[in-house]
Amino acid sequence: MILHMTSSGSGEPIVFLHSGAETSQTDYQDQKDYFLEKYQVFMPDLSGHGQSGIGEYSTFLEFIQLTVEDLYQTLVHYKLSNVHIVASSSSAIVAVAFCNQYSQLVKSVTLTGLTPVKTDDWSRIFNDDLEHKKKILENSEADAYFRKLHVKSDWKKFVALVVHEDWYPHKLVSDLSRFSHIPTLIVSGEQVAPEITGLAFYKETYKHIHSAVIPFAGHLVHRDQPELFNASLEKFLLVQASKKEGVFQ
Repeated sequence: MILHMTSSGSGEPIVFLHSGAETSQTDYQDQKDYFLEKYQVFMPDLSGHGQSGIGEYSTFLEFIQLTVEDLYQTLVHYKLSNVHIVASSSSAIVAVAFCNQYSQLVKSVTLTGLTPVKTDDWSRIFNDDLEHKKKILENSEADAYFRKLHVKSDWKKFVALVVHEDWYPHKLVSDLSRFSHIPTLIVSGEQVAPEITGLAFYKETYKHIHSAVIPFAGHLVHRDQPELFNASLEKFLLVQASKKEGVFQ
C-alpha cells in the first residue's frame, strides 16, 4: 500500500516518521519547519494512521512488518533513495526493521525513544503507562479527537497492540548489526532511565553509533526540546556530509 505523504522544501530527502497515534500533520512540525530550508522533507502517515489505510494484523510485530512493507512501497513509488530517516518511539522500531530489510534505500538513520534492554523495573514502567493509556481510551474527548485524526482506521486497534506486558520487541531493537554500515544517531531524553541504559548498551555494543542525551527531555525528545534536538540532528547530518566530501577532521 502506498502511504499518504506530503513533501516540502528541496535538497536531500529526509523522511520523518511520526510516533504512534500521531500523524504527519501533528508530529515533527518543528523539525519540518526547521529542515525544509536545506532538505526535501517527507512526512508520511504510517500504516493505520491519519489518511493512510492499513491491512490485516493482530500483533505489534505484524503491524511493524506491515508498516515496513508499506513504507518501502511508498519510497519506491516516489523514486526515493539515499534518504535520511528520523523516527521516534514506535516509528523508531519501524525504522530499525526497515533498515534491516531495505538498507540500500537509507543514507542515515536517527532514532529516539528506544529501549533495547529490558530493565528490572520494566513491569512498573509498563503498568504506569498502561494506566495512562486506559484513561485515554475511556476519554470521550480523546476518542473524538483521534477519530477525526485517523480517518481510515480505528485508532483504538493500534493502542490495543501495546496493552500486554510483553509487547515491546527488545530483541528486535537491540540488534543493529544488519545495518552497521549506515550512519546512525541515537538520541535519548535524560528523564527516561531505561532509554539512557539503552543508549549505553548501544554505545558499548556498536562502535559506529553516534549518540546524544538531551537535558530536560522525556520520551519524545523532539517535542520536549525541539531546538536541542534539531541542533543535534543537524550536526549529525552535516558531519556525514563532510565525511563524504573528505573535509571532516
